[in-house]
Amino acid sequence: MAGILLVSASSAWADAPKDYYKDCEGKSKSALKSQLYSIIKSHTPISYSSGTWPAFEYTDVDPTGTYWMDIYTHEKVSISGHSGMNIEHTFPKSWWGGANNNAYKDIVHLMPVDQWANNDRSNHPFGEVDPGKVKAPNSRCQSPYYTLGAPVSGQGGGATYVFEPADEYKGDMARTYFYMVTCYQDLSWSSDGLRTAAQGTYPTLQPWALEMLLRWHRQDPVSDKERKRNDGVYSQQKNRNPFIDHPEMVEHIWGSLMDQGWHSGEVIDPDPDPDPDPDPDPNPDPEYAVITAPLNGDITTFESGEPQEGVIHIVPVLGSGFTHSVTATISGLDAEYYDIITAGIPLKAVSLPASDINSEDGCELTVRYLPQEATMSAPHVATLTLTGRDLAEPVTVRLEGDCKEASVEFIQIDADARFFSIDGTPLPGKPQMRGIYIMVCKSKTLKYIVR
Repeated sequence: MAGILLVSASSAWADAPKDYYKDCEGKSKSALKSQLYSIIKSHTPISYSSGTWPAFEYTDVDPTGTYWMDIYTHEKVSISGHSGMNIEHTFPKSWWGGANNNAYKDIVHLMPVDQWANNDRSNHPFGEVDPGKVKAPNSRCQSPYYTLGAPVSGQGGGATYVFEPADEYKGDMARTYFYMVTCYQDLSWSSDGLRTAAQGTYPTLQPWALEMLLRWHRQDPVSDKERKRNDGVYSQQKNRNPFIDHPEMVEHIWGSLMDQGWHSGEVIDPDPDPDPDPDPDPNPDPEYAVITAPLNGDITTFESGEPQEGVIHIVPVLGSGFTHSVTATISGLDAEYYDIITAGIPLKAVSLPASDINSEDGCELTVRYLPQEATMSAPHVATLTLTGRDLAEPVTVRLEGDCKEASVEFIQIDADARFFSIDGTPLPGKPQMRGIYIMVCKSKTLKYIVR
């Protein structure tokens, strides 16, 4: 197959790019998690389906280059096609409401699996099945490598069934989940998603799920297969799963090392400049403080189900070297739809103390998108800007809000009218018969005419 990447079982895996995790040094708990979020969220999205299967050629082909690797069954489907297979969202898309966002396309958690195993998985949480309450797998799944059934006591978050992967893949799935709740820590979870995930940037997992995933992570260490898959992901998507590169980060964020800052383990030169410049520049460039999260040019997206429905995103702000406060300001064409919520009060600008930004945990901006009307075409766009005396240049984050009307109804009130107009702009789904109509939406009612 053209473009396929063949990796033999004996070949070495690649390291993460130099300095990829340098801004994580010394951090732990939420600060380390938010720093990783800033690193891994900015990647190259892959077109779903049309781009996913070609990407799988680099991530999910057996070492001989013969068949797809299926984590749910023993089936060996030739890579010459993928009949009978589905693209599995190991972190179900319904958990964030099903939006076709970057999480929907992310090949870190997308994997090729048997369609009937995928059907059994549905959107059930991963969990451990009570041996006395196992449910028979789909009869059309020829060689299931999973268990479906009621969860053991204390697991599932109230779900009737959980899906338990084979032991050899439990660590893989745990590290995939740690990645997902880090890379997409700003998403809002649906009721089904809240069985496993938790709202907020930290810890972003329910206690039962965190306990189980930590155990799976420890009992099934990172394998060569995972490392090679991580390299394949990076070659296609341009980001990595840090919990494969550095599995110890799991412990520094959620586990036994939360009270210790993470370090890469590199030997630090005790005398980095043994031969100082004998003729130093008398007018060196000034040293500036650094914002390590968010990154300049980041985009934060908001999705609202209907007008007047507020959506909250937490934007972590971390940095070093600050001696003066930083001002966060919302501006731009659609700034009226956005606020920074502080002590319950909506504001357009707030001051962030230098000590908070420099701290291990940094600080958080609570940004709210509150649309007053539906976005008929383009999203509501504004800019979050961080400025301060210690910064060499402002840091800007683009805010994009989308609000789709839930329902539209047209009611004809005059059949004799002879023209069409809604502020001069026709809308999709307009009636074709002549007449005066009322367009009734949840948010507003507009009169318009068809000729």
